[in-house]
Amino acid sequence: MNEEDPVQPEDIPNNEKQENKRSQGAVTINVGYLKSFQGVLKFVEIVLLLLAFACTSSGTPFNNLLRNYDFFMFTTVFPWILCIIIIILYLFCLVDKVPQINWNLTVLINAVIWFILIIISSSLLARDIGNLEDLIVKIEVPARIKVGVAFGFFSCFAFIGDAVIHFLVIRG
Repeated sequence: MNEEDPVQPEDIPNNEKQENKRSQGAVTINVGYLKSFQGVLKFVEIVLLLLAFACTSSGTPFNNLLRNYDFFMFTTVFPWILCIIIIILYLFCLVDKVPQINWNLTVLINAVIWFILIIISSSLLARDIGNLEDLIVKIEVPARIKVGVAFGFFSCFAFIGDAVIHFLVIRG
């Protein structure tokens, strides 16, 4: 073979072909992540957060009476978006493209931070609802807002589960 002749595809071993395919930007889909416990838990977080902010977000005059409503909405919508981004990163194996980041530690820290913020915001909103119902003039807060707060608390359990799973993965 001359030095001027290009390397033919049949001359490249199989494992080098796969490395070349990855380096050319081919994205593989990791369906196994969605079936794994981590993927299912992340999907549960997305559903619970969606239910939490969907139940509380529909227009109502009570939103102005609830002082911590905006904080609750922030702490349910923002992590919902982040959870979707994390699922996309794992689903399309994009976490493998950036090995410099410890993704398990990143998701662990993310889960702990959002657990703390969501439990605080859910507690504050639950207190606001209780304060409205304890007034001399009884104000009945719609049940959907109470259900949204309940889903906020439920999402906390999902985030704690996520943090524990990633902690165990880090510990080996």
